[in-house]
Amino acid sequence: MIHALHGNLGQPSDWDRLGLADLSAADLWEWQERVPGIGLNSFGGAYSQSVGRWDSTSVVMGYSLGGRLALHALLVRPELWKGAVVISAHPGLKTREEREARLEVDRAWAQLARQGEWGAFLMEWNVQPVFAGTSLVGESQRSLISRRDSIALAFEHWSLGCQSSLDQAIAKLKMPILWVTGEKDEKFTRLGAEMA
Repeated sequence: MIHALHGNLGQPSDWDRLGLADLSAADLWEWQERVPGIGLNSFGGAYSQSVGRWDSTSVVMGYSLGGRLALHALLVRPELWKGAVVISAHPGLKTREEREARLEVDRAWAQLARQGEWGAFLMEWNVQPVFAGTSLVGESQRSLISRRDSIALAFEHWSLGCQSSLDQAIAKLKMPILWVTGEKDEKFTRLGAEMA
């Protein structure tokens, strides 16, 4: 079974286009609703425990934010996972200064998600260079307005600024990890190559 974690402003249905019968997609916003403010490591443990109850040989797959959460699940319960697919996810910033700067940026995103006009927030999110060449605001993102508090909590508690650099810990894992990036995504292609 493949257990999939969507990216920020994503939904479980984002994985539907893969057409995989044995794929179980988690709803990250539901996790934030059930356990508001759950941190990266706590999520990794709780998610692994929930998967481990009914599947002892699993692959975890995540995109961006979901990829970082997948890495935490791997590190907290490595014996549960037989492999991983990490799509355009960051293994962690190296310095405290970088993490603090990122946390400040993500707190601003959280405030915008929580209190700003939803359409303007989505437009600002989608014009970031990392999304260049993709379609802008879709109906699935518009429908997330009712989950804006959970999304804001994710920006605050799952920020890259809250994450330690995981590269050394990941290097010690025994299971295969496939790092996937877009062909035009130089930053994450470089990070993925460093992790190989």
